[in-house]
Amino acid sequence: MNRARNFSELVLLFAALFCLLPYIPSHEGFEYRFGLMQVLAIALFGFSRGLRWRDKWYLVGLEVVAFAIFAWVLTASYDLILIS
Repeated sequence: MNRARNFSELVLLFAALFCLLPYIPSHEGFEYRFGLMQVLAIALFGFSRGLRWRDKWYLVGLEVVAFAIFAWVLTASYDLILIS
């Protein structure tokens, strides 16, 4: 891979992880839900993996599904952490 593609993949990967960061709620009783930011993170991750595994699309699909499960579990765990 050339440097530009490596850099693009890295930027997309970190952008996807950045989208999963929790934000500080503005009021008490706020509940985190799986929403637009998580979908954006999954799409960015998919593009990142597409650059990495451009010839092996089954690997891209497997990694994106695993990342989607990770994003869902992470979002669900935010409420558990913030409640306690």
